[in-house]
Order: sequence, then structure tokens, then C-alpha cells
Amino acid sequence: MADSTDSITSVAIIPARGNSKGITGKNIVDFGGKSLFMWTVDAAVESGVFDRVIVSTENKKIKEIVRSYRNGVVDIVDRPEYLSQDHVQLSEVVLHAYRVMESEWFWKPTTLCLLQATSPLRTSGHIINAMRQYKGNGTLFSAYIDKRYHWRVDY
Repeated sequence: MADSTDSITSVAIIPARGNSKGITGKNIVDFGGKSLFMWTVDAAVESGVFDRVIVSTENKKIKEIVRSYRNGVVDIVDRPEYLSQDHVQLSEVVLHAYRVMESEWFWKPTTLCLLQATSPLRTSGHIINAMRQYKGNGTLFSAYIDKRYHWRVDY
């Protein structure tokens, strides 16, 4: 954990649970030379727009990967097992992370940025541009509109 300080106002939260239901261990699967979730960690750190970057996880292997990354640049929130189940909403995970930051680390962030670990094509440039648009007010949500027709009928 980083030093306790009031100067930490902008934090990226990257949820990365180990017990994925669709693809077993998807966050630690090698994707282009590194674990899937590490693409998001790299983009967040390299963007330079956050005071701190944290990974919220219950998984031992994910914690090991984070601890070995750039000499402790990224902090870990130990997510309880009950927040690592399929039915848990991301809002619950973010709220838990915020409570840890506030009550255990004495951080008072005013900006939280949720970065999903399963978006490896997001770059630091995307994050920088998003934070420029955000300007510290309200909520910013990014998505991609796919206008292709994905349904077809096979007879």
C-alpha cells in the first residue's frame, strides 16, 4: 500500500477476479505476451493521469503479478470471496475498494475511474482523452457502438 496521504485524489480501480465463469483464469491468461489484466494496468500507469492505480482481487496469482510489477507502483485491495462471485455487481466491488482506501489507507479520492481488466486494446491515450473530457464532473462512460448485424437464421 502506498503512503497514507490526502494528496491522493484520482484513483484507477481495476477489478480482476480469479474465478471467472466463462474462461477459467481469463485475467491471467497470456494475451500477447502478458496477462490479460496487465494490459489495463499498463495503460492506467502509463497514462499518468492517476495519483494511484489499484487492482481489486481475491486471487493469489493476480496479487503475485501485481506485487512484482514496477516495484510497487500498483496497490492491491484484498477483495473478500463474497465479492468475487458471478452475481456481484461492479458497483459493490468499487464501493469496497473505496471503503478500504478511505478507512485503512486514509485516502480521500474525489475521482474514481473503473477500468475493466478485459479491455486490452484500451491504451493510455484513450484514458488520457477520456479524463480530459471528464474534467472532474459527474460521470463519464465509454462504449463502442457496433452496428453490424450479428444474428442470422440457419435453415
